[in-house]
Amino acid sequence: KDSSAEDIFQQYNGLTLIDLATGYLRPIVLQGTPTDFVMTASGDQTLLYVLLSSAASTSRGVMRINLNTFRSDFVALPKQPNQIGRVGNKIFVSQEASDGRLTFFDVVTNEVRTVSGYELNAVID
Repeated sequence: KDSSAEDIFQQYNGLTLIDLATGYLRPIVLQGTPTDFVMTASGDQTLLYVLLSSAASTSRGVMRINLNTFRSDFVALPKQPNQIGRVGNKIFVSQEASDGRLTFFDVVTNEVRTVSGYELNAVID
C-alpha cells in the first residue's frame, strides 16, 4: 500500500511552518530525530538550524530552514552530530569522532566546511 504524504508526515519527525499573515502551511519532514536547534538572523532573513540524529548516515545532519521563504535544505553528516552552536557568522556542529570533527555553516553564504582531527590538532605544539 502506498502511503500518502500526510501518513508519512505523521509517522516521522517533522514540523510545520505557518505564515500567520496568510495562513500558508509548509510541512517539513525531518530525516532524523531533532535534538537541538539554533536560530539566527542574517540581513533580512531569519534562519533555523535543526540538529538531527539518526543511526543511518543518510539521515543525520542539519536541516537549514529559512523562516522568511520557508525553504529547507538538509546537509547529511557522516558522523553522529552531538552539539550545535553559533560563533560569529558561523554555525558549528560537533560530531562524534575519536580524533575530533567540526562542520561549519556560513550563515551568509551557506558554505559548508568540515575540519577533522588532523586539521584541528595541526596548531598544537
